[in-house]
Amino acid sequence: DAILRTGNEAAVLVAAGDRAQRRLVTTGLADADSVEIVSGVEPGELVITRGQAGLADGAAITVAQTRP
Repeated sequence: DAILRTGNEAAVLVAAGDRAQRRLVTTGLADADSVEIVSGVEPGELVITRGQAGLADGAAITVAQTRP
């Protein structure tokens, strides 16, 4: 759900501080539920998975903290 496709390009939005940052990604293996991302994001980066379709690159965001 996080991957935004435009033509042959695949991208995701990551939380970079208080801004959304668009990143081009390279995808790998895929099935009905999951897609492997082989480059474009680093371990530990927060990928925006909901509401990103209408979110512009550089848009102000707030990262919600989940409670255990």
